[in-house]
Order: sequence, then structure tokens, then C-alpha cells
Amino acid sequence: MLDLAKKYYDKMVRIRRDLHQCPEMAYCEYRTSEYIERVLAENHIPFQNKIAGTGVVGYIIGKQPGKTVLLRADMDCLPVKEQTGLSFASKNEGFMHACGHDAHVAGLLGCAMILNEIKDQFSGTVKLVFQPGEEDAGGAEPMIKEGILENPQVDVCAALHVTPGIDVGKIEVKHGPLFASPDDFHITLHGIGGHGATPELCKNPIMAASEIINSMHGELKTLLQTNIPYVLSFCSFEAGTCATVIPDTAVIKGTIRTVDPILRSKTENAMEQVIRNICKKHEITYEFKYIYFYPATINDNHTTDLLAASAAKVLKEENVVWRKEPKMIGEDFAYFAQNVPSSYFLLGCSNDDPATQNPLHSSNFNIDESCLLYGSSVMAQFAYDFLR
Repeated sequence: MLDLAKKYYDKMVRIRRDLHQCPEMAYCEYRTSEYIERVLAENHIPFQNKIAGTGVVGYIIGKQPGKTVLLRADMDCLPVKEQTGLSFASKNEGFMHACGHDAHVAGLLGCAMILNEIKDQFSGTVKLVFQPGEEDAGGAEPMIKEGILENPQVDVCAALHVTPGIDVGKIEVKHGPLFASPDDFHITLHGIGGHGATPELCKNPIMAASEIINSMHGELKTLLQTNIPYVLSFCSFEAGTCATVIPDTAVIKGTIRTVDPILRSKTENAMEQVIRNICKKHEITYEFKYIYFYPATINDNHTTDLLAASAAKVLKEENVVWRKEPKMIGEDFAYFAQNVPSSYFLLGCSNDDPATQNPLHSSNFNIDESCLLYGSSVMAQFAYDFLR
């Protein structure tokens, strides 16, 4: 499988660089989807387009009817001004493929070319899903609602993410929770403002906000009584306009990440209990919004075992690393994993060059492009083995 990937490697690199120069935001991936359609058509791979707006699904159909594997790549970019200095850097000022989705698309198209060449060696169908909007409201759920898991019904799903900090040629796999649910919260506190010299005549929302920020971690730990990992981050605090006026309002915003659905269901009420008690003490009122985004991405154990076994054929067993802890980022592949046994893995894209070690979402993010060889061949091997 790796030899077949090498055959298409130059094409994958060209595709990745073409897409990198023209990044497009969520649900605006018009050029990207047209580019994908053109590559599929050139390789005589049938497809459907305009699913959930800009989504595309290609079909590799084997020699006989059988099971169905879904392989997914996301297409959208980020509003980041690129500073890599690459010869193929973004031409869309202020936008960049800083999360590697250009590589995901290129790798899946390479996988498509591999499987298309050997489709007479397996039965069943491979659905190649090119998904919009992962960085925004999420295109996975809308595509699922439009029926991409049906006709034929999907039996198993897989996806990957390029990951700096993992050496190229290696992948990381994990049973169970891999990514967290990336929920947000907004807290607006309403007090009584006035002169900074007469705080006794005011109800200062900054004091209440400060107490919420300082005590929330400890109070939540007591209320939730869990050893399951979660992350609570306060990321924005807005209050006041000058040094001598106590404001009427203060606004706190942040994110909370959980990997367990039961813990997630308890968190909103626990947070509000803390906020309510502190606001009562300070004699102010509040508004609390807990904003649910994607669920946690939870890998199916059996599917992950199958994927790891396939990956070991391509990479050798020592290069398939079992991850112990989840990453607390969010991923809307979670919706696929809720509906179908699925496995998501992390693809190494770093080498000794510091340029390949910058984090995701960085304006200097770049990859060792040879990771396209390994991503495409592992995905192809998994689909091939499952269908055979």
C-alpha cells in the first residue's frame, strides 16, 4: 500500500500546495470543492456534490456488493494571516490552512487514487467524505442529516488529523475518548455602578466576577466529584471603561472541555450553582449561557484495533503508538462516531526542522509533506482490510 502511495505522492503534494494557496472559510469552500470534484472526475471516481452546501462525497465501488467504509477529510481554513514564507503561501490575505485541512484533503484524494486502482480486489464501497465547516458550526452533522451514512449504509468510519509533535512516519491511536466536547459559556453580571471613591454605594460586578473566576475550579471539583479529566478556562473578562468608575456590568467568557457525556450533562447546573451563590452574596443579578458545541469524540475500541492492525502493516508496529490521555480540543467527527463504529487517529507531521513543529492554528504552521504518504496509505489499508 505504501508503494502505491509513493506512486501518487507527487500528485498529493501538488494538490496540497494548490489548496494551501487558496484557503476558504467554513461553508465558503467553493473553489476547494470544485477542485476536489475535478480530481475525482479525472480519476473516473463518481461523486455527489453540494451536500450541506459545499460537501462532496466520492465513491469507490468494489467488484461485488459488500460492506461500506466512510473515510473523512475536512476542507475549511482559519482566519489567520500566514507568516510561513512558503513559496505556496496563502494568496487570500488573512486566511490560512493553519490546521492542516489542505493536507487532509490531499491525503484523502491520494487514498482515493490508491483504492480506485485496486477496487477489483475487494467487495463493497468506500465513501470519501470531504466535509465543510469543521472549524465553525460543524459540517459533519448537516451532512449526516442529508443522508451520507445511508445508501449504502455505512458500517465503519475513520479519519485523521496531522499533528505536530509526532514524528512523521508515526501515528497515535486511542481507545475511547480522544477529543473533548468544546463547550463555551458566557456570564453577564449586573450590579450598580458609581464613583470609585464610594464603593459602599455600589454593587460592584467586578468583585463578583473575580470571585467566580477564583473559586469556580475548586467549587466545581467539589460539586462534580469526579476524577474524569476536564478543562475549565476563563478566556475573556470585560468590565469598566476608566479607573474611577465602578461599572454596572461585567462579562466573563470561557470554555469547558469534557470527555464524558454524563459529566458534561452535570456541568451546566454545577456552574450555575456556583454563580448563583456568589451573585446572591454580592446582591447582584446574572445571566448565564452554556453553549453546547460538538460532543466528545469517542473511538470504538474494536474499530481502533482494526485500524491499528492495518496501520502496522504500513508503518511497522513500533510506529503505531497507543495514546493514554485524550486531547482536550474539539472535533465534529464526533457525530460520525455517535452514529457508526469509528476511529480517529493522529498523524505525525514533524521532523527535525523547527518549521514542522509549530502548533496547530499557528501563523507559522507547516508540515513535513511526506506525512501524506503515511496518512493516505494507512487509510487505504484500513478500508482494504475491512472490506476484504
